Amino acid sequence: MSARDQHGQLGLVLVDRGVTTAGGKKLGDARDVEVRRVGHAEKPGTFVPLPVAWRVEVAHGRLLGQRRLARSFKNTLESASGWLQVACLAVVLKAAVAPAATLRRRRRSTR
Repeated sequence: MSARDQHGQLGLVLVDRGVTTAGGKKLGDARDVEVRRVGHAEKPGTFVPLPVAWRVEVAHGRLLGQRRLARSFKNTLESASGWLQVACLAVVLKAAVAPAATLRRRRRSTR
């Protein structure tokens, strides 16, 4: 998750406990953003979703169906960004078309 300031610039980056404090500081200094680590202070015994991070996990789960994201062999930021945009567009289009397809199937089954 991120917050943008009034000039449209990225101002806050939330990272999980997998990012070290030193790594977060390095990222913040390099990109001139505030980096805030989120997570549980202790490891809970059962799954407890984080208030903000669960949205990111849901998005990652939806994008896992896009095999091309894992198969980008160029290893460049531009390639990864491009394939991520294609995958996001595919998810949005599928969600937009799915209700219409469901409605057509229902109409056929009632005939």
